Amino acid sequence: MRRWILGLLGGLVVALSLAGLSCERKLAIEGLDFKVMHDPIQGKIMQGETVVIRCRIEPEEWGMDPKYTLRYVQPEGKGKLWVDSLRLVPGGGHPLGEGDFVLRYLSEGKGKHVLDITVSEPYGKERTMRIEFEHDDTPLFTVTHLPLPPRLLRGQTVAIKCHLAPQPNAPEGKYWLRYAQPEGQGRLALESKTLIPNAKVEVPVGDFTLEYTSDCAVKQLLELTFVNALGSKQVVEVELEHDKTPPFVLTHLPVPEKIMYGKTVEIKCHLEPAANAPEEYLLFYSQPKGMGKLLFTQGEYEDVLLVESEYVRHKVSAGDFKLKYTSDSKKSKQVLKLLVEDRMGYKQAVELTFEAEEERFPKFSIRDFSRDKPEVEKGEKVQVKMRLNIEEGDFNVSSSYQIRFSQVEGHGRLYYQGNEHSLTSNPTEFFSVSARDIKAEEIVMEYESLRYNIEEGRRDCHAHEVRVTIEDNHKQVAHGSFTIPSAIERRKFDVNLIEHSHGHLSFEFNVDGDPDLSADSPYTIAYEADSWHGVRLAFADKHFETINMEINKEYPITYKSLNIVVLTGPTSKRIDLKFVFRERVAGSRQIVEKVYQRGEP
Repeated sequence: MRRWILGLLGGLVVALSLAGLSCERKLAIEGLDFKVMHDPIQGKIMQGETVVIRCRIEPEEWGMDPKYTLRYVQPEGKGKLWVDSLRLVPGGGHPLGEGDFVLRYLSEGKGKHVLDITVSEPYGKERTMRIEFEHDDTPLFTVTHLPLPPRLLRGQTVAIKCHLAPQPNAPEGKYWLRYAQPEGQGRLALESKTLIPNAKVEVPVGDFTLEYTSDCAVKQLLELTFVNALGSKQVVEVELEHDKTPPFVLTHLPVPEKIMYGKTVEIKCHLEPAANAPEEYLLFYSQPKGMGKLLFTQGEYEDVLLVESEYVRHKVSAGDFKLKYTSDSKKSKQVLKLLVEDRMGYKQAVELTFEAEEERFPKFSIRDFSRDKPEVEKGEKVQVKMRLNIEEGDFNVSSSYQIRFSQVEGHGRLYYQGNEHSLTSNPTEFFSVSARDIKAEEIVMEYESLRYNIEEGRRDCHAHEVRVTIEDNHKQVAHGSFTIPSAIERRKFDVNLIEHSHGHLSFEFNVDGDPDLSADSPYTIAYEADSWHGVRLAFADKHFETINMEINKEYPITYKSLNIVVLTGPTSKRIDLKFVFRERVAGSRQIVEKVYQRGEP
């Protein structure tokens, strides 16, 4: 019995083993069913964007360890697919393990993207899942810039402050800039490095500054094309209108309408730049008419001779500067063309015109005379100053002056520049006037008197008058005269009384400066008596005629020695006589008294 039971159990075990083997073989032949799923994914994808797709395989029977294979096709769109770190080839198989796996898809084009991903097991069981993405038109990056001035001057530089911002899900990589200029002409620089049109240059992510300089006077249009490593582009247009405001203005103060040969005219100029305009300028000039020279003064440059040429230019800065033009033309019209140019080629011309002014010689006249003494004595010198008037503005031609003198009244000598000059009534000799005197407009000379003023004499000299004539080398003449009163002659004299017998008296004159009494007599004699006792005085005049003198009457004395006879009647009374001698010059107070007494009191 026991042996039967054991045999039955053994048979049952064998049966069961054979049944298990039969089942397993059937499953292997038919394949193990499974599911393929993925986590939710985004509906849109940008070009260049990478999307992570998390997937998992769920078999119906756990504990089995089948081998799975992954392959994919892409009916629409363009991109690349990775599983883990391995890039897949469309249509090719890649072994997978049981459980989770991660796909990464990179979009390389625009439009819709469709991926059919198939997972299969060794016995033919397959499961396919379709993944679709719509194209996201959102740019992978944006480029913006701060507002720019609406107008730009020729030669002006403007800063274009830009900002490049990638989208959060955009792939990392480099960015490049390429620019073109459909309108206008200028220069674009990045970090002070000039860019070449249509050539790529790398730009940083974030803030950067472009500098554009206008080289023309028209509208400016820039096309800035930014591109990333995936070829995504963004075009930024920068449009700037030309500012027609002149970049600078050249002005000058009014100048004379006429210019004389040899004359210099000062031209005060001012160069005012516009805002943001360059401040480097060049100056040159031409002279279509006339002839002359032009000097330039500004800052460290003083009276620099400018060359008349379009090709020879001189640097000039903004602000004030000064030009000096000297005419070398006597009759022709003078035309100057000043041209200022900035470094961008903008030019402004100023034309100056001067009519030729006929030569006008410096007109002059004698203003007045002055002297350092009110009158002059014989042998004395008086300083005389003659002041001139020379018209301002006409002293632009070469002039020389000569002077001559003539004695109209009186008698004397004249000295100029230390030399004695002729004072004849009709002199023909001229003497040169020094340039120093002409510049000072004053001529200083000395006059020496050779005569006194002797009243009622044959050599009267009440004053000294000298006529002055000045003549220049242009035959212009000016006349004038000065008068110096002559001092009165005051000669000291003395009289000696000599008594002779028989009532004869003689008087002897001693006169300083005229010992022979040769001048017309300026002296008189008179007598006074306290009482009349029949006294009669007589003397001989110059005609040897006897003159009976009357009391208190003056008689001229013409001889150095004078004899007087005192005639009296038969009386013995005392005679008192007083003789009074006077100088007959007006104003003189010289008196000499002599007393004669005869008889007993």
